Amino acid sequence: MSQTKIINKNPLQIKLYGINAGWLTISIDFGNEQILADTSYCMGDNFNDLLAAVCKMHPEYEEWEETNVKIEDEKIKAAKHSEFETVYVPRKATLSWDEEGSIVDWTFEREPTEETDFDLHITIDIYRKKNEKHHYTVRYRDFCHALAKACTDMLKKQGLTGYYKGYSRNELSIQKILFIKAVALNDFRALNITEEKDEKDEKYPKSDIYKELEFLLQDM
Repeated sequence: MSQTKIINKNPLQIKLYGINAGWLTISIDFGNEQILADTSYCMGDNFNDLLAAVCKMHPEYEEWEETNVKIEDEKIKAAKHSEFETVYVPRKATLSWDEEGSIVDWTFEREPTEETDFDLHITIDIYRKKNEKHHYTVRYRDFCHALAKACTDMLKKQGLTGYYKGYSRNELSIQKILFIKAVALNDFRALNITEEKDEKDEKYPKSDIYKELEFLLQDM
């Protein structure tokens, strides 16, 4: 599969590090301000919750598993090409990171439309010795690009098993990273699903693991 290359002029930068002894640190540089937040495996799978919240802001993302992310959606009139008269689209996602003594609350908000690239409004409330509230507005695709790059760089440095051991046996959601990366690069070919039949002539969905792995490791 040929690689899609996009020149990223986005000042937003995200880094993941300190993944050891059950801790993970995220650094988000918004260009004029930097946010640092930690998450501990003792308080749940918080990093995958962050990935889930970002995915769920996309109106076409399908997610059935239970997470600690709270989603608010809104029913709107469907686009003319839709087979439905109305659809539910995401409006708000919230989650919380427990730093074992302090709390970081994340809120993602958007206009409830079927648009797949939009202004993403981010509020980060930090409750430590000194409470802080930060507000940012970025393009959704830019945030996906920065987050996908951070995950790609981290995986190339630490590996899947290294992450698993460092974050005390919490699995990393590869499917969510693939989706976020596809949004960032506007390239969903690696996520293509075909319908196959097994030896009993029963249908099952199939993706191409080789394309998925190639896409996962593709530089941003």
